[in-house]
Amino acid sequence: MNRYSPAAISLCWCLCAPAVAAMETPAGIFILIEQRMQLMKDVAGYKALHHQPIEDQKQEEKVLETILRQSMALGLEPAGTRHLYVALINASKAIQYRYRAEWLAAPEPDWTPRSLNETVRPRLAAIDNELLAAIKNYLCRGGTLTTQQQRGLLGQLQVRFLSETDKLRIYQALSEVHLAVNSPSRHS
Repeated sequence: MNRYSPAAISLCWCLCAPAVAAMETPAGIFILIEQRMQLMKDVAGYKALHHQPIEDQKQEEKVLETILRQSMALGLEPAGTRHLYVALINASKAIQYRYRAEWLAAPEPDWTPRSLNETVRPRLAAIDNELLAAIKNYLCRGGTLTTQQQRGLLGQLQVRFLSETDKLRIYQALSEVHLAVNSPSRHS
């Protein structure tokens, strides 16, 4: 039986988290977002190879449920986290559609996508864990997102088929992620 409340876990994340300071900065957060988006070529390729649609509502709901549970355990406001992940999922689908459209005219014969279930989804889950922890720790230290950081994101995210509009939506959603009101780290 777990003796620790989500509030205690949240406080521990702020006070005791391992020092992964490089990822707990806007630049580190953007790197994790970029790593997540880079995997979309494999997702698109795998789905194309296996004649699967890009839209997978059940998988999207599963991801969002997992993210919301994790964000609450970390002491992040669920609404902001949900908005961020909806933006990430929408950008991910846009990248996949753009790859699929390109492959209609010019397939990549010497490339094979990695397995969606064995490789890509576990890597996405790991990135999501790192991303939420990095955001949490950045916010715990009083970090905020600025217009200058927005320009940094737009310049840093170099993912094929990720449009400037996609990047702006992600940044705007990221700026809406906050510590939960009842999070002890907000008061420490």
